[in-house]
Amino acid sequence: MSSTPRALAQAARKFAATSIVTIPQVAYTGMHVSSSHARRAILQQMTYYRHSHKACRALHVIASQAGGFATVSVQEAAKMLEEGWSYIDVRTPGEFSQGHPPGAVNIPVTQPDSRGGMTINEQFVASVEEAFPEKDTNLLMGCKIGQRSAMASQMLQNQEYINLANVAGGFDHWSGNGMPIER
Repeated sequence: MSSTPRALAQAARKFAATSIVTIPQVAYTGMHVSSSHARRAILQQMTYYRHSHKACRALHVIASQAGGFATVSVQEAAKMLEEGWSYIDVRTPGEFSQGHPPGAVNIPVTQPDSRGGMTINEQFVASVEEAFPEKDTNLLMGCKIGQRSAMASQMLQNQEYINLANVAGGFDHWSGNGMPIER
């Protein structure tokens, strides 16, 4: 199968219509796509599917099955929260206190260092494992613009968490799109 955006969009539509998942391959109504190809599709081409909630969810399943994590829009994230996903906000406590998605749990991935900069929070993974011990928990990851949460998603993926979705644009897009906020 070609990895052109058009071919990926066609595959996503077929998958969304049938919702057939097999491990380690994803069945697309008679076509088989390897897990590595599916992972590339979700990580590199997600923008082509943002208009379709069902296709996004289907591609998130592919990414999870393939050992990757998805990147979802704030609209998708809001729907996923309604479906019972947990939201980990990896911003600093100061950023978190200024506003966050409803029900978000603050577990900072970075912390201030002695020079006034930021460094990786060495307790991040342990804190997530304490709060969410089941590695198959559905976790949305968010920060200010999406970069720290992508790094945090990768860290959790390396610890065998399998249902991860990074929120594209982070809290800036969340608040900018009128999504609900808690303080």
